[in-house]
Amino acid sequence: MIDEESGEVPRTDKEIAEEAFKNFKLASETYEDQQKREREDLEFQVPELQWDAEARVQRGGNMQGGVPVPARPCISISKIDQPIKLVRNQMQTAHLGVNIYPVNEQATDETAEVLQDLYRTIERDSRASLARTWAFDRAIKAGRGCYRINTVYDDQSDNPSDQKIVIQRVLYQDSVRFDPSAIEPDFSDAKWAFLTSFMDIKDFKRKYPDAEISDMDEFMQEDVLKTMPDWVTFDGGRKGVQVAEYWCKHYSTETVGDDEFSRQRDKVTLMWYLLCPGSDGLEVLDKEEWNGPDIPIIPAIGTELQPFDGERRWHGMIRPARDPQKVYNYAASTVIEMVALEPKAPFVGAEGQFEGHEAKWGQANTRNFPFLEYRPVALNGQAMPPPQRVQVDVGRLGPSMELLRQADDFIQAATSTPDPALGNLTSRDRSGKAITALQGQSQASKSDFLENFAQVSMQYEAKV
Repeated sequence: MIDEESGEVPRTDKEIAEEAFKNFKLASETYEDQQKREREDLEFQVPELQWDAEARVQRGGNMQGGVPVPARPCISISKIDQPIKLVRNQMQTAHLGVNIYPVNEQATDETAEVLQDLYRTIERDSRASLARTWAFDRAIKAGRGCYRINTVYDDQSDNPSDQKIVIQRVLYQDSVRFDPSAIEPDFSDAKWAFLTSFMDIKDFKRKYPDAEISDMDEFMQEDVLKTMPDWVTFDGGRKGVQVAEYWCKHYSTETVGDDEFSRQRDKVTLMWYLLCPGSDGLEVLDKEEWNGPDIPIIPAIGTELQPFDGERRWHGMIRPARDPQKVYNYAASTVIEMVALEPKAPFVGAEGQFEGHEAKWGQANTRNFPFLEYRPVALNGQAMPPPQRVQVDVGRLGPSMELLRQADDFIQAATSTPDPALGNLTSRDRSGKAITALQGQSQASKSDFLENFAQVSMQYEAKV
């Protein structure tokens, strides 16, 4: 733990809890719009949720003037899945890893080789590719993802105190909040960060029986819900408590050098705190000095936009493809609707022609009868022709089909995925060299995602 000899004056748990509460609120407010955009994009990955709620209501069945109006088609054909899978597969086939080399006179090839083997063991035992791919998947979809480095007790060791390093995925990656003052793409200069999760109140009481909220009666817990709505939840009778891991850097000053030259530099001590809501703000459940000075949350980023209004923005492949995908779904639904109307077109005949055969003619749009009888009638002594089906104007299909093709082009442009990458080749593109060149162009247009992961995420992972 930090002591006065290190140059850092210890702070009380109450001071830490008050500071953490302010920082949590600051991060939540700063990233509120960004997290809203990310949730919208993640929702859009589900095909049936690609229609706006208002559009679904308008296309739903209703009554007009007492007459039932049937629902209109609401077709969802997700065209963004394949481009996203191409990028994700690009990451998986790249087999990214960390290589360790000696870089100064004190380092040796033998030491680097031992460290390399240790790193590979950590990756293998942790199934690191699962955690990395999970974070990368969210980054290419919504703009940001993350995974974590942790230490756990090694149950395979004979010594019960032995620990090992693990690379773990974060299931709900929007539960991470970084210090908004950080400017580095990997947030390595962040002074603090949160990783939160909700626990069922019964599990919480069992695990933390000494926590203040565990002793509260139901009335007092309701009071905490009013004062700290982000930290407790009562959802359908289920009660949950948010628990936060809070990493905070403590700074002191140390002198480095010798008699000829010396200077002062910051010494960073990283502290880990476990927080939960209490009767008066947050409560510190546990704390310890963390191994190393770096916050062990590894960010994965998609595309970071140049800031223009003081807000940092990230997006993945879904955000620019949302509107083209909506156009595609609308055009597809219109085509389906027109085609579906053709066999339901009504029959038109002179008055009296259906007399005695109403039952069969009433089912003619839903059943295939071998023959249909009608009663011949005459008007002014002239025999009337047999009943005829009203012809659907199939000419209206042309604009809808063209809109469908155009929307497909829009999606390809928004996701930087040309036809060859999707397996759609013209006659001039069928040579091996042409296919390789075109697919290479497609990979290059999306290589920034993989490059960000290699240069930002993997390098910071190795540093941690």
